[in-house]
Amino acid sequence: MEGRIKDYTTTVLILESITDGVFILNSDGRIEYANKSSLDLLGARFDEVKGKFIDEFLVDSTELNRPGVSEDEEECPSLLEKLRNGIFRNIECYLVNKQNVTPVLVTFNPIKSKKGEVEYIIVIVNDISDIKAMEKELKKSQVIAVSRDRLRALGELTVGLIHQISHPLNAMHLRLDMLKSRLKEKGKISTDKLLPCIKDIDNMINKMVNIINSMRLFAQQTEDNVLEIVNIQEVIENVVSMFMYELKNLDIELIVEHRKDIPYILANPLLIEQVLINLVSNARDAFIYNPKKRERDRRIRIRTGVNPGKWVEIYVEDNAGGIDRSVLDRIWEPFFTTKEIDRNSGIGLTMCKNIVDSLGGNIKVGVRDGEGTIFKVILPIEQKSETQELRNLIEIFHRG
Repeated sequence: MEGRIKDYTTTVLILESITDGVFILNSDGRIEYANKSSLDLLGARFDEVKGKFIDEFLVDSTELNRPGVSEDEEECPSLLEKLRNGIFRNIECYLVNKQNVTPVLVTFNPIKSKKGEVEYIIVIVNDISDIKAMEKELKKSQVIAVSRDRLRALGELTVGLIHQISHPLNAMHLRLDMLKSRLKEKGKISTDKLLPCIKDIDNMINKMVNIINSMRLFAQQTEDNVLEIVNIQEVIENVVSMFMYELKNLDIELIVEHRKDIPYILANPLLIEQVLINLVSNARDAFIYNPKKRERDRRIRIRTGVNPGKWVEIYVEDNAGGIDRSVLDRIWEPFFTTKEIDRNSGIGLTMCKNIVDSLGGNIKVGVRDGEGTIFKVILPIEQKSETQELRNLIEIFHRG
């Protein structure tokens, strides 16, 4: 008997010296013992907790429906129910008493008799307040980082906005010049000639309004009506109309090859249009600024392809000589450009890649030495589950 008392005393001394909280429960879940660390965490005396159910003090984070405690989680089984279902270790919950709320990590250790029946349950409680505080700071840092990224993206988009608006403005200027030239030559313009120009100018004004509205929505972090059913052929025609007069004046032929089987896709048409504008602009500039530029037979070709039920493909290719292979891996880098700095921001292709990535697609570049460059834009037909998108992307990368 004396030996047992000594063993019991030693066990209690050990339990009292442990920094983690320790509860010993009977088979019903009532507290029969609580060490000093557990009582300190609760802010209670042993006589205040003895004989009470552990669920009165140790509750799952999704069960905090008490005054002064947040209740923004959904309902969840009690801890004892989890124990009965065989969940014993690393349960994240709260130790609660009056106004004391401490986040803890809990482990249950059932002690069974020779007959296999639970006689006692040892509950070890580890205070994770510091970890939770660090997680909170990390989340705050992540929110700040996201905000900074958004502001940086907004700055880049502002440059892109100016870049985009310049195209319809230039096209409008060319149309007005054409009208003025005809007025000088003939003194009047027929309705047949005037109305198409007015319609084109009106369309370009609407295009600029849409671009500005898209920027405003982005700045306001609004995602309403971002995705819609898109006719790729119409998007291509819109881009062609913006470049038609400019390329004609530069003696560059713009060829469009339509496929009748191209399906509609779910996307943001303005973003796709922005990608094509940047790619056609790059092709145009390749003819203008290439030191070995060809003077005749200059072509930019836009064509489409499809993988039924999965994605559509848009190709933008030119015969302006091609990109130097030594810089091919760097063309997606922000502010990288092979043109004169004052003529190019160096973010056009970066924006293209970011946009296509955001739509769940991919963009690739190929070079025909001495001939030209070809960009391939691959866009999913519809926004699917993350698993399906991953499968599609894997197939896209393998097919090239």
